[in-house]
Amino acid sequence: YFVTVSANASGGYLASAASTVTATAQPATSMLNVPTSLTLTHINNASIRANYTAPTGTAPSSYTALVCTNAGLTTGCLAPITGYTSGATINGVASPTNYYVQITAIAAGYISSAVSNGPVVG
Repeated sequence: YFVTVSANASGGYLASAASTVTATAQPATSMLNVPTSLTLTHINNASIRANYTAPTGTAPSSYTALVCTNAGLTTGCLAPITGYTSGATINGVASPTNYYVQITAIAAGYISSAVSNGPVVG
């Protein structure tokens, strides 16, 4: 969108020439809705599963799963799993360690959104 603003001088006041402003395109800043109903399931001593419901509104183009050993998702993390789909097996966990999972919805032109849950025992 572009806007033009004009001001007319009243009698007895000085008027100046119009100034030129160059507008540049700004990136989209709409945020995706958050995936919901994230549940974590222990499958075996090396695998867990994360199930979630896709968010309403704009459909994400993909999801990324982050699996870590602390709720802050900063310690003992596996490599991020790009293209994660709900219910897919997450391998590489160790028993009897607790794991926390964050699912991030991603779409071009939108700010990603994430939901976390845990712990689940590996």
